[in-house]
Amino acid sequence: FFGVSKYKYNTEYEAASEGKHSLDLVNARHDAQKLADVFREVGRLDDARVYVNEQATRRQLEMAVTDWLPSVSRPGDTVFIFFSGHGLKIKDDNGDEADGLDEALAPHDIVDPGILVQLKEKVDRGEPGNAGFDALLSVARKAGPEFDDMYAALIRESGVSDDLFGHWLQRLDGRRVVVILGSCHSGGFATIEKGEEPATRTLSF
Repeated sequence: FFGVSKYKYNTEYEAASEGKHSLDLVNARHDAQKLADVFREVGRLDDARVYVNEQATRRQLEMAVTDWLPSVSRPGDTVFIFFSGHGLKIKDDNGDEADGLDEALAPHDIVDPGILVQLKEKVDRGEPGNAGFDALLSVARKAGPEFDDMYAALIRESGVSDDLFGHWLQRLDGRRVVVILGSCHSGGFATIEKGEEPATRTLSF
């Protein structure tokens, strides 16, 4: 059970939008905690783990799905995966989406181009606490100046695309997997959705 109400780079996100927008949510962490409580009480779960806010990172989500769940279950079991937080749309990178867009989940440590700009300014000022910045900057530069390409590359690097999530779920082969998503565009994880073309923008670093 994952719930993200507080995002690691919300301060940077707000700065990038000049205070007009925030990543933080009100109830996502409570959704995860309360649903886990209900499932423990009436769902006969043998075990359940809850990750909220700073615990609900991309790496932790990957570890839970690909390592922990396979280790505590076996073929024939039913496993549940719940995520509450932001959901995003990005450019499809393999031609499997009718609308040309993939969906992605936004864990605690999601980074988009606006956040990256703010992190770069902090690094340029010599401020500490920006581990992983160089790798993200490299991803952005390789993607090129088109905003859509850079946005998609950063979200794929720091978020969880529907394609990547599906790949992780293969580690649960033989189990009945129930995925519950409380996020925007979550239906796209299961069905082909129509979307609008995003506006074209450019950025450079």
